[in-house]
Amino acid sequence: MPPAPQHILLAYVPSADEERLLREFEFFAFPVRLQILADFDDHGRQLRNNPAFAEQHTIACLDRVMPEFYAVKRRLSSGSHREPLFLPPRNFWVSAQERMADVYKEITHSRLLWSDSIRQLRRVMVTKQDLPWNIEPGAKKEVFSDNRGLLFPHD
Repeated sequence: MPPAPQHILLAYVPSADEERLLREFEFFAFPVRLQILADFDDHGRQLRNNPAFAEQHTIACLDRVMPEFYAVKRRLSSGSHREPLFLPPRNFWVSAQERMADVYKEITHSRLLWSDSIRQLRRVMVTKQDLPWNIEPGAKKEVFSDNRGLLFPHD
């Protein structure tokens, strides 16, 4: 068996068709947008075509995002039932028009920070009567509830 990566950082140069690339990786890679490499130099060549500059800039960008990447990785390895990044992207409706996948898209396009709190998320206290297979008798548990009122226990 070939070794499986524990994580993937996807450094890419933004372009008109970048959505295709990001869609292929979905939420399985941590995207790093190399914006400056899409710019042009004084001779009309994109900066990504300058190997020395591209390598230096890519390394600098990766170094800059590593603290944020490790913070996200810590959040995901915590297993916390309060972590919204565990919510199913296509099935959890944040609002009537917005799925969790749309929130992730905002994050991957750097319009939201990974550290930003995700707006409009509701947590509700539930009992065994609400979730008979997830909660012990007499216990209560806080779970996410989406816009439709569906409950999303972490386990």
